[in-house]
Amino acid sequence: MFGSVHTVLTANQAIWNGVPAFVSAVSLFENNLTVLDTKFSEQSTAMTGVTKEKQELLNRLSEEMILVHNALYLHGKETNSIILQERNRISKSDLVRMTNGKAKVHGNDLKNDLQVYGSELEVYGITAVFISQLIAKIDTLPELIESSRIALLRRKGATRVIEELESKLTEILRDQIDRMMLIFKTDHPAFVLDYQNARTRVGNGSRERDDGSISAA
Repeated sequence: MFGSVHTVLTANQAIWNGVPAFVSAVSLFENNLTVLDTKFSEQSTAMTGVTKEKQELLNRLSEEMILVHNALYLHGKETNSIILQERNRISKSDLVRMTNGKAKVHGNDLKNDLQVYGSELEVYGITAVFISQLIAKIDTLPELIESSRIALLRRKGATRVIEELESKLTEILRDQIDRMMLIFKTDHPAFVLDYQNARTRVGNGSRERDDGSISAA
């Protein structure tokens, strides 16, 4: 949205380049816009690459663990083991939200249950091979959870900075550039009109008066 304003300002630089205060305001706007572009890039890549791969691994591991939890719960119900039922009454979202410490404890509990009851789970479609492979993966759960959490925090941090930069850019437009645009209205009406049109795409910080001039919101 701010890119449209920047495009108009850049295309008409020859018009405003002789007004020092306007030049300073545009420079400040451009500097903040450059940082904004960087933060958008950080935001878009926060969950990609290795982190995205680990997020996918976490999802797959959680799904496999839920299959086993369900089987253990059913076995507990079949054998009237309330403790086994309660220990395995868990959802995928519960797994993903666990802290590292809790994930380690939970992983150990699940491995113990599998070692004790694993041979009883074939009736629920849980094979010995599946159990063996899952036990080898369970120890990776804490790391996967932490990687996902760090990526999410990084993304939230970038989003917060983006919001602050957008507010700053809007302030620069509203309090400085909008007000000085009136200087060019008589001699360069096309420039002013293009700027006004671009400003409406920003969506906040300025409005047009009935006479077509720009005023601070």
